[in-house]
Amino acid sequence: SSLLPEITTVLFLGDNIYPTGLPDINDPERTEYERRINEQVEVLIESEARGIIIPGNHDWDRDEEFGWEKVIRQEKFISDKNLSNVSFLPKSGCPGPEVVDLNDKVRLIIFDTQWWLHQYVKPDKNNSSCFPCTEKEIIDSIDSAIKNAAGRFVIAAAHHPIETYGQHGGYFEWKDHIFPLRHINENLWIPLPVIGSLYPMLRNSGITPQDLSHENYQNLILKLEKVFSKYPSSLVYASGHEHTLQVLNGISNNLYLVSGFGTSDHWEGLQTGDNTFFAASYPGFMQIDFLIDGRIKLDVFKPSGKSNEPENVMTMWIKEK
Repeated sequence: SSLLPEITTVLFLGDNIYPTGLPDINDPERTEYERRINEQVEVLIESEARGIIIPGNHDWDRDEEFGWEKVIRQEKFISDKNLSNVSFLPKSGCPGPEVVDLNDKVRLIIFDTQWWLHQYVKPDKNNSSCFPCTEKEIIDSIDSAIKNAAGRFVIAAAHHPIETYGQHGGYFEWKDHIFPLRHINENLWIPLPVIGSLYPMLRNSGITPQDLSHENYQNLILKLEKVFSKYPSSLVYASGHEHTLQVLNGISNNLYLVSGFGTSDHWEGLQTGDNTFFAASYPGFMQIDFLIDGRIKLDVFKPSGKSNEPENVMTMWIKEK
């Protein structure tokens, strides 16, 4: 795809600056965190492809108090580079949706799902110029952006998945029950079998807004799926968040992609479920090609050890003729 930059768009699906977003300019960690985002921007500079960077919960200060401030700081850091092919969306920590028509074949609808889950100060009617800015307005806007896509295929893109068979969905593997401290530090292989099982149980009880079991997250899923169900086989919902690669059969035959494993540091357990087309817990990325004859193809790639060429690990047709 790097051979065709003018027709290539790259989506970064959040958690761009792991783990706590971009710190203040005087922070001793600032250089390292700048490096993390710069590596991603560099891909866009070198390939000359269009790039859209979407925030995730880690960019919102890992769901903490200064989240909104940090998202705006990241956006400014990127916009100060003055790159015509790189944008940070939605702007200003707003929930979106932002509609980007790539051409007459593809419509991107981009929104910030962390806005729904964030428990500290965030944009609303009184403190921002964001519009839409209530849950109903956001959902209505997403709905009308799909409805009025004028024959374009829709890719809705946000950070949080609507469905997953990974940890945020409450799927843990035996290692998580026996060695729960590995979630704090990968090297803490200390067996805590009984206490260990408390960790997955607590996660499943909705203790954190970052898990699908939390009421705020359930509310988001319910409202999004209500909209998506009205448009069978006409969209893909692309998300990150889980450090896995998953292709899932979503509501009304729409495809759900979870592509949140961009680096090799965070190996996480993953299971397969009734809706799994593909599942892998190694780093990689996904590519959707819109062919001139109207067909739409999805490929999943992983880095290959031997050359710079990534290895294709799955292909499926989203739309055949």
